[in-house]
Amino acid sequence: MPTKPRKFTPRAVDDPPSRDTADTREAYEELRQLLVGDELEKLERLRARLEAPEDFAREVGEVLPRAMEQRSQRNEELSAAMVPTVEEILRLSIKKDINRFADALFPVIGPAIRKSIRETFREMIQALNRTLEQSLSSQSIKWRLESWRTGISFAQIALLHALVYRVEQVFLIHRETGLLLCHLGQEDIGGDNADLVSSMLGAINDFVGDSFAVEDDRTLNRVEVGELSLWIECGPDTILALAIRGEAPNELRTRMQRVLEGVQIELGAELDGFDGDTGAFEGRGDLLEDCLQAQYQSQEGGTSGKTIAVLALVVLGLLYWGFREYDETRRQQAYRAMLEAEPGYVVTRAEEREGRFVVRGLRDPLARAPGEIFDRAPLADDAVRHEFTPYQSLDPVFVERRARRLLAPPATVAIRLDGSRLVVSGHADRDWRAQMRARAPLIAGIDALDDTALRIEFDPADLDPPPGVTLRLESGVLRVEGRASRDWREHLRARAPALPEVDALDDSALALEFEADMLDPPPGVQIRLDDGVLRITGEAEQAWIESLRARVSGFDEIRSVDAGALVNLTERRRVAELERRRAAEIERLERELLAAVETLERERILFDVGASVDSRNLEVDRIARQLRSILDLAGKLSRKVLIIVRGYSDSVGSFEANAKLSRERARSVAEALIAAGIAAESIESRGLDARVAPERDEAERRNNRRVDFEIVIE
Repeated sequence: MPTKPRKFTPRAVDDPPSRDTADTREAYEELRQLLVGDELEKLERLRARLEAPEDFAREVGEVLPRAMEQRSQRNEELSAAMVPTVEEILRLSIKKDINRFADALFPVIGPAIRKSIRETFREMIQALNRTLEQSLSSQSIKWRLESWRTGISFAQIALLHALVYRVEQVFLIHRETGLLLCHLGQEDIGGDNADLVSSMLGAINDFVGDSFAVEDDRTLNRVEVGELSLWIECGPDTILALAIRGEAPNELRTRMQRVLEGVQIELGAELDGFDGDTGAFEGRGDLLEDCLQAQYQSQEGGTSGKTIAVLALVVLGLLYWGFREYDETRRQQAYRAMLEAEPGYVVTRAEEREGRFVVRGLRDPLARAPGEIFDRAPLADDAVRHEFTPYQSLDPVFVERRARRLLAPPATVAIRLDGSRLVVSGHADRDWRAQMRARAPLIAGIDALDDTALRIEFDPADLDPPPGVTLRLESGVLRVEGRASRDWREHLRARAPALPEVDALDDSALALEFEADMLDPPPGVQIRLDDGVLRITGEAEQAWIESLRARVSGFDEIRSVDAGALVNLTERRRVAELERRRAAEIERLERELLAAVETLERERILFDVGASVDSRNLEVDRIARQLRSILDLAGKLSRKVLIIVRGYSDSVGSFEANAKLSRERARSVAEALIAAGIAAESIESRGLDARVAPERDEAERRNNRRVDFEIVIE
């Protein structure tokens, strides 16, 4: 159901409301959504698209081809606008990499050049045929004089005098729009201005019709332009115009009408629906070929024999000269091709200069001399001059040849080129290898050196034998005798198999000199050999100490071993571990003993008034068990224990009676403990030493009538 629109006071959309209340803000927001809600949403979507350049670029890329296609169909403004950009792109591409641009044009340039040469030869032959036909006569001489006098070419003079008429161009024009539908012309007549001619004819026809009140069905049928005549015939939809040189017969009009009738029959449907697109009429020049007519005058009269002979001699001379020039050019090009095909040569320019064929370029010094190549050339010795600048070719043949010349490898070394890597194999002496490694990287065309397959010839000095060691190579077996260190023996065993003449190694006669590290001493052990006595100090594990006797038995220099100052780390750790465990056990026993003593010293045996023995409160067995535990722990710790049983009494009565009663109480408890199995020498009973302070109540008096315990541990 439609609602009645509410009335709002006009105000700027972004102005805040006059009253800062919830209702006013709600009304303001509602007004804002009604007025510009859709626009704000569209702006937000547009902002999101612009802030995502990749998505925007993808969308533009999808519509850009169709937009360009539609624009190009409308008019040529887009093409005209893009021409400077395309030209600048081509200029930058050529400037950046002209060789790449040339490679891109290569498939087009070749056919274009061949077609141009073919057309040029065809036109030359046609012109030569016409010249020969017209040159062997007295009339032709007059024409040549006229050509020389007027500055017009002889071919044009001959054509003008021999021509009766010729249709040079045929135009088929749409009658209503004046657009050129089809155009034909003679081969020697350019047709670059065909559209301009059709536009001119349409303008002239409209001018005549508008200026002289000509009837609509009447049109211009002939125009004279200098030596040319324009014949015009009109059909229902088209205009046929012929550009004629000379006087054409009236039968040509009939031919034009037949051509128009054929065009109307063949292309009637296209003409009825013509909308300005001339594509449907391209390639239909066959309908207009019947109008391309020409007629020439026949040459009458004969030519004298003398004139014919002179002209024949001239023609033969020209033919001989042309043949000589062609043959010389062919020989020069053949020699240039030979040089370009020869490895080590780069021909940059070849030209005729001062009567000689000058060839310029680059030549590798290792390439064959030009004289060796010239012996096979079809040119005279003094007809060619060479101007070559030395350079180093990167052809693999020359790189390998240059490497052989600079490195001078011996006969036992093979060199080959693998790409830009020089591979050297065989065997040679150490000096040649060092010289080769220094020179090879400097050779042009070599980027890497691989001499892993190159073996060095045997030289005892290469093994660096110590004094007293002799080396003999016998039938491929390297025999070593003497005395040397273990390191040198390992060096010998690693190097000997790489020597070219060594097939096997015999070092059984090589005795090893004693070295401290041969015993593999652990860190902290010092070994010194003094007059046959191996003195060992420091600290070592038991396993190494036990293996020491077997290790030293293989050395004649060692007569005895002194390991008195050598500490056995394994035994030390064992003793230390025992000490640690004992200390931990003692600590544990002491803690248990202390806890048992504290527990016992909190024990109390209470007595009735005046009693010295109270079987109800006497817990002898329990206290005896505690005492036995204390004595056992003290025995493990080798400690002596004194158990003091102390008796007490309350303050009632005389001190002497109370002191006696306290001693009796302590003695009775001590005797009970002894009876329970506690050693008598470990127990001592004691009574009061001083008067007891008066108690405040019965509880304090009862607590004073007691026996407690004190443990003294030595």
